[in-house]
Amino acid sequence: MEEIKVSSSAIIGASLKIPRDLRLLRNAIKVEFDSYGSLDSNRVVEANFKCKSIWIGPTNCSSKDLVRNESRNWITVLYIHGGGYVSNSAMQLVPILLRFLDILYKEGGIDNIRFLSPEYPLAPENPFPAAPDFVLEVFRDLCIFLENKPVCVGGDSAGGGLALSLCHSISRDGSLSIPTSLLLFSPFVEMQTTAKSYKKNKNTDSLSAQLVDQFAIAYSGVDARTDGMQRWTKAISDPRISPLREDDFRRYPGRALVIAGENEVFLDDILNWCEKAKKFIELEVHVEAKMWHIYPIMQIGGMDFVKWDNGEMELPASCRTAIDKLIQFFK
Repeated sequence: MEEIKVSSSAIIGASLKIPRDLRLLRNAIKVEFDSYGSLDSNRVVEANFKCKSIWIGPTNCSSKDLVRNESRNWITVLYIHGGGYVSNSAMQLVPILLRFLDILYKEGGIDNIRFLSPEYPLAPENPFPAAPDFVLEVFRDLCIFLENKPVCVGGDSAGGGLALSLCHSISRDGSLSIPTSLLLFSPFVEMQTTAKSYKKNKNTDSLSAQLVDQFAIAYSGVDARTDGMQRWTKAISDPRISPLREDDFRRYPGRALVIAGENEVFLDDILNWCEKAKKFIELEVHVEAKMWHIYPIMQIGGMDFVKWDNGEMELPASCRTAIDKLIQFFK
Protein backbone atom coordinates (compact mmCIF):
# COMPACT_ATOMS: atom_id res chain seq x y z
CA MET A 1 0.00 0.00 0.00
CA GLU A 2 1.52 3.30 -1.08
CA GLU A 3 1.83 6.01 1.54
CA ILE A 4 0.54 9.45 0.54
CA LYS A 5 2.99 12.22 1.30
CA VAL A 6 1.70 14.61 3.98
CA SER A 7 3.51 17.65 5.31
CA SER A 8 2.66 21.03 6.80
CA SER A 9 4.79 23.59 5.02
CA ALA A 10 2.65 25.37 2.44
CA ILE A 11 1.34 28.91 2.82
CA ILE A 12 -2.18 29.84 1.72
CA GLY A 13 -4.30 32.92 1.91
CA ALA A 14 -1.35 35.30 2.22
CA SER A 15 -2.99 37.98 0.08
CA LEU A 16 -6.39 37.79 1.79
CA LYS A 17 -7.45 40.21 4.47
CA ILE A 18 -7.45 37.64 7.26
CA PRO A 19 -6.58 38.46 10.89
CA ARG A 20 -2.91 37.67 11.41
CA ASP A 21 -3.43 34.75 13.80
CA LEU A 22 -6.10 33.14 11.59
CA ARG A 23 -3.67 33.37 8.67
CA LEU A 24 -1.00 31.73 10.80
CA LEU A 25 -3.48 29.01 11.71
CA ARG A 26 -4.21 28.36 8.05
CA ASN A 27 -0.51 28.10 7.36
CA ALA A 28 0.13 25.77 10.28
CA ILE A 29 -2.55 23.20 9.49
CA LYS A 30 -2.31 23.29 5.72
CA VAL A 31 -1.88 19.76 4.43
CA GLU A 32 0.29 19.56 1.35
CA PHE A 33 0.57 16.67 -1.07
CA ASP A 34 2.23 16.43 -4.48
CA SER A 35 -0.80 17.30 -6.62
CA TYR A 36 -4.33 16.21 -7.44
CA GLY A 37 -2.83 14.10 -10.20
CA SER A 38 -0.52 12.27 -7.79
CA LEU A 39 -3.52 10.68 -6.11
CA ASP A 40 -5.16 7.56 -7.54
CA SER A 41 -7.47 9.00 -10.20
CA ASN A 42 -9.70 5.95 -9.86
CA ARG A 43 -10.37 6.80 -6.22
CA VAL A 44 -10.60 10.61 -6.33
CA VAL A 45 -13.14 12.10 -8.75
CA GLU A 46 -14.78 15.53 -8.85
CA ALA A 47 -18.55 15.23 -8.60
CA ASN A 48 -20.74 16.53 -11.40
CA PHE A 49 -22.71 18.75 -9.02
CA LYS A 50 -23.47 22.48 -9.10
CA CYS A 51 -21.46 23.04 -5.93
CA LYS A 52 -17.92 21.66 -6.05
CA SER A 53 -17.53 18.36 -4.24
CA ILE A 54 -15.12 15.44 -4.44
CA TRP A 55 -15.80 11.70 -4.46
CA ILE A 56 -13.31 9.54 -2.56
CA GLY A 57 -13.57 5.80 -3.05
CA PRO A 58 -12.21 2.53 -1.64
CA THR A 59 -9.32 0.48 -2.89
CA ASN A 60 -9.85 -1.54 -6.08
CA CYS A 61 -12.44 0.93 -7.29
CA SER A 62 -12.56 2.39 -10.79
CA SER A 63 -13.54 5.99 -11.40
CA LYS A 64 -16.60 4.78 -13.33
CA ASP A 65 -17.73 2.51 -10.52
CA LEU A 66 -17.21 5.26 -7.96
CA VAL A 67 -19.87 7.45 -9.56
CA ARG A 68 -22.31 4.66 -10.48
CA ASN A 69 -24.92 3.78 -7.84
CA GLU A 70 -25.50 0.30 -9.19
CA SER A 71 -21.83 -0.76 -9.28
CA ARG A 72 -21.76 -1.75 -5.58
CA ASN A 73 -24.07 -1.77 -2.60
CA TRP A 74 -22.67 1.63 -1.67
CA ILE A 75 -22.65 3.21 1.77
CA THR A 76 -22.50 6.89 0.82
CA VAL A 77 -21.13 9.34 3.39
CA LEU A 78 -21.40 13.09 2.90
CA TYR A 79 -18.30 14.00 4.89
CA ILE A 80 -17.52 17.64 5.73
CA HIS A 81 -14.00 18.77 6.63
CA GLY A 82 -13.13 20.79 9.70
CA GLY A 83 -10.85 23.78 10.22
CA GLY A 84 -12.76 26.20 12.43
CA TYR A 85 -14.79 27.35 9.40
CA VAL A 86 -11.76 29.37 8.31
CA SER A 87 -9.25 26.84 6.93
CA ASN A 88 -8.64 23.48 5.24
CA SER A 89 -10.42 22.13 2.17
CA ALA A 90 -12.02 19.01 0.78
CA MET A 91 -8.88 18.29 -1.26
CA GLN A 92 -6.68 18.57 1.81
CA LEU A 93 -8.85 15.94 3.50
CA VAL A 94 -8.52 13.46 0.62
CA PRO A 95 -5.32 11.68 1.83
CA ILE A 96 -6.86 11.17 5.27
CA LEU A 97 -10.13 9.78 3.90
CA LEU A 98 -8.21 7.48 1.57
CA ARG A 99 -6.34 6.12 4.56
CA PHE A 100 -9.59 5.68 6.48
CA LEU A 101 -10.97 3.62 3.59
CA ASP A 102 -7.79 1.54 3.37
CA ILE A 103 -7.87 0.81 7.10
CA LEU A 104 -11.60 -0.03 7.09
CA TYR A 105 -10.93 -2.49 4.27
CA LYS A 106 -7.87 -4.04 5.91
CA GLU A 107 -9.29 -4.22 9.41
CA GLY A 108 -12.97 -4.79 8.68
CA GLY A 109 -13.20 -6.06 5.11
CA ILE A 110 -15.42 -3.10 4.18
CA ASP A 111 -15.00 -2.08 0.52
CA ASN A 112 -18.30 -0.37 -0.27
CA ILE A 113 -17.93 3.00 1.48
CA ARG A 114 -17.51 6.15 -0.59
CA PHE A 115 -17.16 9.68 0.71
CA LEU A 116 -18.45 12.86 -0.90
CA SER A 117 -16.63 15.90 0.48
CA PRO A 118 -17.96 19.41 -0.29
CA GLU A 119 -15.55 22.27 -1.02
CA TYR A 120 -17.54 24.79 1.00
CA PRO A 121 -16.62 28.52 1.20
CA LEU A 122 -14.56 29.65 4.17
CA ALA A 123 -14.92 32.52 6.63
CA PRO A 124 -14.13 35.34 7.19
CA GLU A 125 -14.39 36.04 3.44
CA ASN A 126 -17.64 34.04 3.36
CA PRO A 127 -19.34 34.26 6.78
CA PHE A 128 -22.49 32.44 7.86
CA PRO A 129 -24.73 31.30 6.17
CA ALA A 130 -22.48 30.74 3.14
CA ALA A 131 -21.05 27.38 4.30
CA PRO A 132 -24.30 25.73 5.50
CA ASP A 133 -26.16 26.98 2.42
CA PHE A 134 -23.46 25.45 0.20
CA VAL A 135 -23.58 22.13 2.04
CA LEU A 136 -27.37 22.08 1.81
CA GLU A 137 -27.18 22.49 -1.97
CA VAL A 138 -24.65 19.65 -2.17
CA PHE A 139 -27.04 17.48 -0.18
CA ARG A 140 -29.90 18.33 -2.55
CA ASP A 141 -27.78 17.29 -5.53
CA LEU A 142 -26.69 14.15 -3.71
CA CYS A 143 -30.30 13.15 -3.00
CA ILE A 144 -31.12 13.52 -6.69
CA PHE A 145 -28.02 11.56 -7.67
CA LEU A 146 -28.82 8.76 -5.19
CA GLU A 147 -32.52 8.80 -6.07
CA ASN A 148 -33.18 9.22 -2.35
CA LYS A 149 -31.20 6.14 -1.34
CA PRO A 150 -29.75 6.18 2.21
CA VAL A 151 -26.92 8.55 3.06
CA CYS A 152 -24.81 9.06 6.17
CA VAL A 153 -23.75 12.61 7.08
CA GLY A 154 -20.52 13.20 8.94
CA GLY A 155 -17.71 15.57 9.71
CA ASP A 156 -14.94 16.55 12.08
CA SER A 157 -14.80 19.67 14.25
CA ALA A 158 -16.41 22.51 12.25
CA GLY A 159 -17.39 19.88 9.68
CA GLY A 160 -19.34 18.14 12.44
CA GLY A 161 -21.00 21.46 13.20
CA LEU A 162 -21.95 21.80 9.53
CA ALA A 163 -23.28 18.23 9.50
CA LEU A 164 -25.59 19.15 12.39
CA SER A 165 -26.51 22.45 10.74
CA LEU A 166 -27.49 20.43 7.66
CA CYS A 167 -29.64 18.13 9.79
CA HIS A 168 -31.39 21.16 11.26
CA SER A 169 -32.17 22.52 7.78
CA ILE A 170 -33.33 19.12 6.50
CA SER A 171 -35.60 18.67 9.53
CA ARG A 172 -37.35 21.95 8.66
CA ASP A 173 -37.67 21.09 4.95
CA GLY A 174 -40.22 18.38 4.31
CA SER A 175 -39.02 17.87 0.73
CA LEU A 176 -35.64 16.36 1.62
CA SER A 177 -34.84 12.82 2.73
CA ILE A 178 -33.59 12.50 6.30
CA PRO A 179 -30.06 11.03 6.48
CA THR A 180 -29.97 7.58 8.00
CA SER A 181 -27.08 8.25 10.36
CA LEU A 182 -24.52 10.74 11.70
CA LEU A 183 -20.76 10.29 12.11
CA LEU A 184 -19.18 13.02 14.24
CA PHE A 185 -15.58 13.50 15.32
CA SER A 186 -15.26 16.20 18.03
CA PRO A 187 -18.10 18.30 16.57
CA PHE A 188 -18.01 22.09 17.03
CA VAL A 189 -21.47 22.58 18.57
CA GLU A 190 -21.29 25.85 20.53
CA MET A 191 -19.79 29.26 19.78
CA GLN A 192 -19.62 30.42 23.39
CA THR A 193 -16.45 29.35 25.15
CA THR A 194 -17.89 29.14 28.66
CA ALA A 195 -17.92 25.35 29.18
CA LYS A 196 -15.78 24.13 32.08
CA SER A 197 -13.71 21.90 29.75
CA TYR A 198 -12.17 25.03 28.19
CA LYS A 199 -10.45 25.76 31.48
CA LYS A 200 -9.87 22.15 32.51
CA ASN A 201 -8.27 21.15 29.18
CA LYS A 202 -6.56 24.38 28.20
CA ASN A 203 -3.12 22.78 28.50
CA THR A 204 -3.98 19.43 26.89
CA ASP A 205 -5.62 20.41 23.60
CA SER A 206 -4.61 22.10 20.36
CA LEU A 207 -7.57 24.47 20.68
CA SER A 208 -8.10 27.24 23.20
CA ALA A 209 -10.92 29.58 24.17
CA GLN A 210 -9.08 32.48 22.53
CA LEU A 211 -8.73 30.65 19.22
CA VAL A 212 -12.34 29.42 19.23
CA ASP A 213 -13.49 32.99 19.94
CA GLN A 214 -11.74 34.04 16.73
CA PHE A 215 -13.41 31.24 14.80
CA ALA A 216 -16.78 32.36 16.15
CA ILE A 217 -16.25 35.99 15.16
CA ALA A 218 -14.99 35.08 11.69
CA TYR A 219 -17.80 32.60 11.02
CA SER A 220 -20.74 34.51 12.50
CA GLY A 221 -19.60 37.83 11.03
CA VAL A 222 -20.45 39.47 14.35
CA ASP A 223 -18.05 40.78 17.00
CA ALA A 224 -19.52 41.71 20.38
CA ARG A 225 -16.77 44.29 20.89
CA THR A 226 -17.86 46.33 17.87
CA ASP A 227 -21.39 45.14 17.12
CA GLY A 228 -22.71 44.89 20.66
CA MET A 229 -23.48 41.97 22.95
CA GLN A 230 -27.16 41.82 21.99
CA ARG A 231 -26.40 41.27 18.30
CA TRP A 232 -23.67 38.74 19.14
CA THR A 233 -25.95 36.77 21.47
CA LYS A 234 -28.67 36.66 18.83
CA ALA A 235 -26.27 35.55 16.10
CA ILE A 236 -24.81 32.59 17.99
CA SER A 237 -28.19 31.41 19.26
CA ASP A 238 -29.07 30.11 15.78
CA PRO A 239 -28.87 26.25 15.86
CA ARG A 240 -27.20 26.34 12.44
CA ILE A 241 -24.28 28.21 14.07
CA SER A 242 -24.44 26.60 17.52
CA PRO A 243 -26.05 23.14 17.17
CA LEU A 244 -26.14 22.84 20.96
CA ARG A 245 -29.04 25.32 20.80
CA GLU A 246 -31.19 22.83 18.86
CA ASP A 247 -34.49 22.11 20.60
CA ASP A 248 -36.21 19.70 18.18
CA PHE A 249 -34.50 16.47 17.10
CA ARG A 250 -37.63 14.65 15.92
CA ARG A 251 -36.62 14.63 12.22
CA TYR A 252 -32.92 14.02 12.76
CA PRO A 253 -31.11 10.83 11.68
CA GLY A 254 -32.07 7.80 13.73
CA ARG A 255 -28.60 6.93 14.96
CA ALA A 256 -25.20 8.55 15.48
CA LEU A 257 -21.63 7.73 16.41
CA VAL A 258 -19.82 10.51 18.28
CA ILE A 259 -16.08 10.22 18.97
CA ALA A 260 -14.23 12.74 21.13
CA GLY A 261 -11.16 13.06 23.33
CA GLU A 262 -11.14 13.35 27.11
CA ASN A 263 -8.60 16.18 26.94
CA GLU A 264 -10.30 18.46 24.41
CA VAL A 265 -11.83 21.85 25.18
CA PHE A 266 -15.03 20.99 23.26
CA LEU A 267 -15.76 18.00 25.49
CA ASP A 268 -18.44 19.44 27.78
CA ASP A 269 -20.33 21.04 24.88
CA ILE A 270 -20.22 17.75 22.94
CA LEU A 271 -21.54 15.78 25.91
CA ASN A 272 -24.27 18.36 26.53
CA TRP A 273 -25.37 18.02 22.90
CA CYS A 274 -25.43 14.24 23.29
CA GLU A 275 -27.52 14.53 26.43
CA LYS A 276 -30.13 16.55 24.54
CA ALA A 277 -30.08 14.39 21.43
CA LYS A 278 -30.22 10.96 23.08
CA LYS A 279 -33.95 11.23 23.69
CA PHE A 280 -34.50 11.13 19.93
CA ILE A 281 -31.35 9.56 18.42
CA GLU A 282 -29.79 6.17 19.07
CA LEU A 283 -26.40 7.43 20.19
CA GLU A 284 -23.06 5.74 20.68
CA VAL A 285 -20.63 8.11 22.34
CA HIS A 286 -16.97 7.22 22.71
CA VAL A 287 -14.65 9.51 24.70
CA GLU A 288 -11.06 8.28 24.50
CA ALA A 289 -8.99 8.77 27.66
CA LYS A 290 -6.09 11.23 27.45
CA MET A 291 -6.86 12.11 23.83
CA TRP A 292 -7.34 15.50 22.23
CA HIS A 293 -9.48 17.18 19.59
CA ILE A 294 -10.17 15.07 16.46
CA TYR A 295 -7.49 12.63 17.54
CA PRO A 296 -8.34 9.86 14.98
CA ILE A 297 -8.12 12.39 12.14
CA MET A 298 -4.77 13.65 13.41
CA GLN A 299 -3.42 10.15 13.89
CA ILE A 300 -4.54 8.72 10.58
CA GLY A 301 -3.50 11.96 8.88
CA GLY A 302 0.11 11.01 9.24
CA MET A 303 1.57 13.16 11.97
CA ASP A 304 4.05 10.44 12.99
CA PHE A 305 1.40 8.39 14.82
CA VAL A 306 0.70 5.85 12.08
CA LYS A 307 3.62 3.68 10.95
CA TRP A 308 3.62 2.21 7.46
CA ASP A 309 6.11 -0.63 7.11
CA ASN A 310 6.13 -2.88 4.06
CA GLY A 311 2.54 -1.89 3.37
CA GLU A 312 1.42 -2.74 6.91
CA MET A 313 -0.31 -0.21 9.17
CA GLU A 314 0.47 0.03 12.86
CA LEU A 315 -2.21 1.98 14.70
CA PRO A 316 -1.93 3.30 18.24
CA ALA A 317 -4.40 1.71 20.66
CA SER A 318 -6.54 4.84 20.88
CA CYS A 319 -6.94 5.01 17.12
CA ARG A 320 -7.60 1.28 16.84
CA THR A 321 -10.52 1.64 19.27
CA ALA A 322 -11.99 4.39 17.09
CA ILE A 323 -11.54 2.23 13.98
CA ASP A 324 -13.32 -0.66 15.71
CA LYS A 325 -16.21 1.69 16.49
CA LEU A 326 -16.34 2.76 12.84
CA ILE A 327 -16.36 -0.84 11.60
CA GLN A 328 -19.26 -1.68 13.89
CA PHE A 329 -21.06 1.51 12.83
CA PHE A 330 -20.81 0.77 9.11
CA LYS A 331 -21.54 -2.94 9.39
